[in-house]
Amino acid sequence: MKIKSIFAIVASISEVDRHTAVNPGLVKTLIKDKKIRSHQIGKKGKKTVADFEQVIEDLNVLWGFNGNSSVPRIRSIRNAYLDLKEVQPELGISEETIRFLVKKNRLTNVKIGNRIYIALESFESPYVDRLFDEEYWRGKDEEKERIAQAKAKEAADRVRQKYSKTK
Repeated sequence: MKIKSIFAIVASISEVDRHTAVNPGLVKTLIKDKKIRSHQIGKKGKKTVADFEQVIEDLNVLWGFNGNSSVPRIRSIRNAYLDLKEVQPELGISEETIRFLVKKNRLTNVKIGNRIYIALESFESPYVDRLFDEEYWRGKDEEKERIAQAKAKEAADRVRQKYSKTK
């Protein structure tokens, strides 16, 4: 167990990945939103501290890289595009394609405020195959559509009930 402050965790991540988008605000928000396991979080004086290895594991799980123990390479969409263009130009992925994949929920992402964070590992094997695999997404997209329709129907029923009671 390596207990570190949030700032020390971010500094350690930056040592491994100097272009990381991980910052104290991102880590604190993930802790607050319980996307990083809170039982590993504590206070040391006024500082929030956490187990560094657990934070890395939770970041990997959050981005869908279960079982991976390396530091995920987290980027904003713009910086992910620039890195991919430089490191993997053969993919031919544009910034617009990345935004489309995020919009369609095909690319695991975390949105905090107006900033969207993605992991570069999503564009590597074996994860990249699922980004454009229609069969992989067909059932997931249909299920999301069914859920959305059911929620819309429930909302419409609530509105109808409300207005029928007021008449």
